[in-house]
Amino acid sequence: MALANDQLKDLARPRSQRQADAHFLRAERHQIGHDAIHAAAGAVPAAFTSYAYYNSDKFNFYGEELMKRCMAYRSFLDAGIPVAAGSDFSPGPFDPRMAIQGMVTRTGWDGKTWGANQRISVDEALRVNTINGAYNSHEEAIKGSITAGKLADFVVLSDDLFTVAKEKIRDIQIVRTVVGGATVYQA
Repeated sequence: MALANDQLKDLARPRSQRQADAHFLRAERHQIGHDAIHAAAGAVPAAFTSYAYYNSDKFNFYGEELMKRCMAYRSFLDAGIPVAAGSDFSPGPFDPRMAIQGMVTRTGWDGKTWGANQRISVDEALRVNTINGAYNSHEEAIKGSITAGKLADFVVLSDDLFTVAKEKIRDIQIVRTVVGGATVYQA
């Protein structure tokens, strides 16, 4: 068990060191995973995103009543809670396009929709995956939006995220990736 704890400390060190070095860590922001219903003061829930698509064949075991409260993005946003996108991979691949589609449609690979009351708009899903994620890691001063003075990390997509059919969001191609202002991928 001590070996596992040491390994976990080593895995956490680079991020915490980076935050400390850059003076990002002013106050701790705890994360709540696995769709906690109540967020404690200052906590940022990070609920599953792509799980709705990749695991919808399991939801009949959970039932519709439970699914109305799972991956509760609509409830969190309506309560003014800055929910962020989360994953404890491997329940489903974490591709931000699939994450956005999962939050917007709540429809799985099998065509079934579960917990439709928790759907959010494309604009809200984009914020959950960008500025709210940056807030979650206490990095909203340097990333999460395209703003002068922030890191220039972004992708250029082949289609407009806001006009493509919602069930096709996951199929949008990435045509360019920019990290720190430099192109690192070009289709």
